[in-house]
Amino acid sequence: MATNQNKSAPLSKRYYKISEVSQLLGINQSTLRNWESSHPKLRSIRRIKNQRYYTPLDIDYIRSIHDEKQNKSLPQRNVSTRQTNVSETNDDQAKTSSNEANKVAKLVSELRAIQTELKDLSSRLSDD
Repeated sequence: MATNQNKSAPLSKRYYKISEVSQLLGINQSTLRNWESSHPKLRSIRRIKNQRYYTPLDIDYIRSIHDEKQNKSLPQRNVSTRQTNVSETNDDQAKTSSNEANKVAKLVSELRAIQTELKDLSSRLSDD
């Protein structure tokens, strides 16, 4: 698999498909899936059709795993510190995602109530 020349380019999207991460970092998709099971702090987000998505922080963590496996030059304490920071940030992102989901659910509920009111008003007007 050909690796992308610009591995450290800033990431502009919020989520990346596993195929995009694979191409960006030059790592097989099967390797990424295996790393999810061997590195519990690496958690992809699953969406429609059970497609795996990674955040830019996940991608940074994957880079650190890849660098560690390729170079074996990073001291273990640096890698574990990075893992802890990524894990804490992922937890924060999960809370944020949960809050956003709650906000969306509340808005949908409010819109349905408005829709019901409008239907009621429309029927009253048509009765007159």
